[in-house]
Parts: sequence; structure tokens; C-alpha cells
Amino acid sequence: MKVAVIGGAGFIGSRIVTLLGASADFEAVPIVRAGHSNMTGARIGDALDQEELTAALSGCDAAIHSISGDPATIVGAIQPLISAGNAAGLKRIVYLSSASVHGQSPEPGTDESSPLRGDQEIAYNNAKVEAERRLRAKASPEIVILRPGIVYGPDCRWTNDFAQALEDGSACLVNRGEGICNACHVDNLVEAIRLSLITPEAAGETFIVGDVETIRWRDLYAPVAAGLNRTLDDLPPAPVPIDGSDSPRASWWSRLIRRRSPQISRELFLLQSCSVRLPIAKAQRILGYVPPVSFGVATAQIEAHFGSSRSTAKARR
Repeated sequence: MKVAVIGGAGFIGSRIVTLLGASADFEAVPIVRAGHSNMTGARIGDALDQEELTAALSGCDAAIHSISGDPATIVGAIQPLISAGNAAGLKRIVYLSSASVHGQSPEPGTDESSPLRGDQEIAYNNAKVEAERRLRAKASPEIVILRPGIVYGPDCRWTNDFAQALEDGSACLVNRGEGICNACHVDNLVEAIRLSLITPEAAGETFIVGDVETIRWRDLYAPVAAGLNRTLDDLPPAPVPIDGSDSPRASWWSRLIRRRSPQISRELFLLQSCSVRLPIAKAQRILGYVPPVSFGVATAQIEAHFGSSRSTAKARR
């Protein structure tokens, strides 16, 4: 199966290309923006440009939509995706949405059938909700929607940001990090994608995907701290975020003066306040989803990554 990976240069996209490309059953074709064309086999295609995307998808059987962006990009990419997919003759599209459509701290009993709200306080959530609604309104190609939670790995933004916060003195935890982290190792997400491509019954379905273990935020952060020869025990409690603390438009000066004091974005504050484990039972039942990477293996990878980074930094000094 020849599979286009739209957003193939990103953290998730590049891992999809690597793992699917290593399988004899798939040929992975990274679709990237200009500037990332040095990837082997990459085709140039802007997710917002229908004509360019149609050309990039030529000859492919299916596509995985794995782009990141602001809310306008998330919503604006849906119509070009559907139109280009139809023009290129795609049979199936796997769309990477987010468990955040249910909110950063969802209600007990939440699953794929729970109603979605488009008036949440986090704009990203609303954009993903609207993107899903637009996808469901289309009859073809076949659509499979995946809702991963916190997609992590040895070199992801979640662990890298926490490592930086440890270094600059701004790290803090909500409720000592005891909140539920609905985590999904990137390789486990790729396995769910693989199954979504080959399972006929997946067409038109939506799946929450994640690790099999119940993981707390301190479980995710502990190997980062260990790799940096630090501990979570002395971290201060997170303050209630000030208005605009999660805005990318926050001024350079306001960010600077908050350094070396506990700080947290509104989004992360809500995520760390989560007390609900989202279920992966539907993916297990219909896709036969079995996450290949255990959390024990994942934490060893993370600790080794940051231990190596610390050793490199010492050598440079």
C-alpha cells in the first residue's frame, strides 16, 4: 500500500514514515512543505493548497493527515484534504485528531460516543472538534479518525519542555503530578495508524488510542528528571495560570520576568488536573490494537535520552 504522510517532517509524521517504511506492506511517501524537501522520497505539498496537495498525493492509495498548526490551519486544511483526496483517488484517509476534543480534563465515562462541544476555553480543542465535524460530513474517501492523548517519545515537546523548565527553574506540578496523563507513545500511535489502514471495519469510525497502562504526569516526568540527575520531590505546586499565559503572543519581556519562578500554561494546568482515564477498548475490539511499546520501555528510552543530553552538555563545558 502506497501511503502519503501529510506532515511527514514533524515529530509524529517522521516516525510514521520510518516505521511504515520499514514494513514490506507499505511504501511511505512523506508530504512536506518547502524547506523540508531533503527527506528521502519527499514530495512538496502544502496542506492548505488543494492543487499542490492533489499533485503530491498522485499514485497513493491512502493518506495519513498528521499536520500541526494553529486553529485556523487545523480547520482550513480539511476541505483541501478531502478535495485532493478525491481527485487523487485515495481509498482511505486516517486523520489524527486529539483526545483534547473531550477537553483537557474530561468527564467520567467519556468515550468516543460522548458529545463534543465547540465552545471550550482552549481554541485548539474547538478547532479539532470542527475539523472532525467537517470530515464526518464527507462521504469519500473513507475516513478513520484517531484521538491520541499526549503523544510522547524520547525527543518530544512534552518531555523537552519539562526538561527546559527544570533547567530554568520554572518547573512545577499540579497536585504533585498525581493527575492522569492520557499518554500514547508515538510508536503505539503508529501501530494504531497501521491497523486503521488495513482494517475494513475501521471505515467511518473514531478511536481513542493510548498506552495500555494508567500513567500519571509524574510517571512521564520522572525519567526526564532522572536523566538530568534531578528529582521531582522538591518541585513547587503549580500556580493558577494568569490570563494569557498560554498565548503565543505573550511578550518576550513578560516571559522573561516569569523565568525562575513556577509557571504553567492554562492548557497544561488543566491536563495535569485530569482524573479520568480515557478508554482504548473500542480500538482494541475493532482494530485489534495492542500497543507494542510498554511504558517501562518508554521511560527507559526517555531517561537514556536526557542522560545522553546531560553528558553531551558536560563534555561541551
